[in-house]
Amino acid sequence: MEPHPTDLEQLIKLLLLILLPLVGGILAIWLSTKRLRERDELIDKGERVEGIIFDFLNDDGSIVTVSTGDTDFRARYPRIRFVTKSGEWITKQYQVTHTFLKQGDKVTVFYDPANPRNFHVQMGSVDVFLYGLIILAGIGAIGYGLYTLIVYLLQ
Repeated sequence: MEPHPTDLEQLIKLLLLILLPLVGGILAIWLSTKRLRERDELIDKGERVEGIIFDFLNDDGSIVTVSTGDTDFRARYPRIRFVTKSGEWITKQYQVTHTFLKQGDKVTVFYDPANPRNFHVQMGSVDVFLYGLIILAGIGAIGYGLYTLIVYLLQ
C-alpha cells in the first residue's frame, strides 16, 4: 500500500514542477529581450569606435592570457579598451564571455556618450544567437510548466 502524499509534499511538487519552470521561463525571456533592447539602443544611438581585446579575466578576477589553439574553455571575460570621441580611455571587463576572441583582436564598440562605461561590443550574430537560445529555453520551460499544470489539474 503506497502512502498518500501530504499537503506539504503536494505544495512542494506544485512549486518545483509548475511554478519554477513558469517563473524561470518568463524571467529568462524578459531578461534576454531587455538585454537585446539595450544592445539595439546602444547600436542605434551610441557612438561607434574601434577597441581592442586588452586581456582576459577569469571568474576570480585574475588576468589570463589566451592564445590561438588554447583548449582551456573556462569562462573568461574579455577586458575591452577603447578611446571615446572626447579622448577618454576606457578599459572595462565585458559582461559576455567569448571563447573565439584573443588578446589584441580589434573589435567595434558602441558606447553611451553620457556614460562611456556602458558599452556593447559588436560580435556579429553571436549575441543574437545566444539570447535567442535563452529565449527558446524560456519558452520550453514555460511549455513544460503549463503541461505539468494541466496534468496536475486533471488528476
